[in-house]
Amino acid sequence: MRRALTPIKILEKQYETIQWSDKWNDAFGTPETTGIWGICGHSGNGKSSLVMQMVGELANVLGKGHFNAYEEGDSLTMQSLIKSSGLDITTRKLTILKENFNETYDRACRPKSPKFFVLDSVQALRMSYKQYEMLKELSKRKLIIFILRADGKRPKGNLGLDIWYDSDLKIWVEGYVATSNGRHKPGGQFVIWREKAIEYHGLQTIEKI
Repeated sequence: MRRALTPIKILEKQYETIQWSDKWNDAFGTPETTGIWGICGHSGNGKSSLVMQMVGELANVLGKGHFNAYEEGDSLTMQSLIKSSGLDITTRKLTILKENFNETYDRACRPKSPKFFVLDSVQALRMSYKQYEMLKELSKRKLIIFILRADGKRPKGNLGLDIWYDSDLKIWVEGYVATSNGRHKPGGQFVIWREKAIEYHGLQTIEKI
C-alpha cells in the first residue's frame, strides 16, 4: 500500500516543469515534463501547424523527441508544415516517422529513448484501450502528446474522450487559435497563424490575445 501524503507534504514536493519561452508560457503555463497532453480540433483549423511549432519548442527545452506522423508521414503536406512552422530543420533532437503503435511503444521503452512522444492521431492509429493504458503507464516518466480528431466540440470516440479527460494539458484548436482547456493556464490562448486567425475570428479578437 502506498503511503498517504499530508497536504503540507504535497505543497513541499518539487516538480520538474517545462521552462519554455514566454509566448508558450503565457498560453499554457509551465506543465510537468511528464504526463499526458491532448490536442484536439477539426481538420483545417491549424492543429498540425500548432504541433509542428510545439515539437520544435519542446525539443529545445526538453531534448530529444519523437513524432509519430501516422497521418502525414513524409508527404508533401509534412514538408510544407515543416517549412511554414519555422522548425529548425538542422535539429537532431526531433525524429519524424510514420509507424504503428508497437513500433512507437518499443522505441519509448528503449534505454535513452526520447523525452517526449507525439502520436498523430489516436483515431488514425486505431489505438485500443489496452494500448492507451500502456502509454498511460509510460507517461509517468515520459511526456505523451495525443492528437485527437474532433466530433463537434469534443474529441471523436470514447477513447478520445477518455484521453481528453485524463490530459494534464488540454488544447482545443479552432480557427488557428489554440486555447488551453486543461489544468494549466485555463483560458490561455496561442495564435498559430495570425493572418488565418484574423480571417476566422476577426482582428479585434486576435488583438486581445
